[in-house]
Amino acid sequence: MYINKIEKFVLQKIEKLENQISSLEAENQSMKARLTYLEYDLHTENQRLTDENFYFRQEVDYSSEEYCANEDSWQREYSS
Repeated sequence: MYINKIEKFVLQKIEKLENQISSLEAENQSMKARLTYLEYDLHTENQRLTDENFYFRQEVDYSSEEYCANEDSWQREYSS
């Protein structure tokens, strides 16, 4: 009788753990789907900004006196 109670208790704990694992797996899948969605949005926004940057660069008058090559470089150096 005592063994049956222990066995029942252990089986209940196992069932509870199985339910928790299932819940965590479902949550994990949901997070993966959300990350995939966010990654797609980030890629789309990055492409939009790249295109916009290209457009603005086409509009720059490189022969203008106001054009400063240092500000247009990838590695800007700021004086302190």
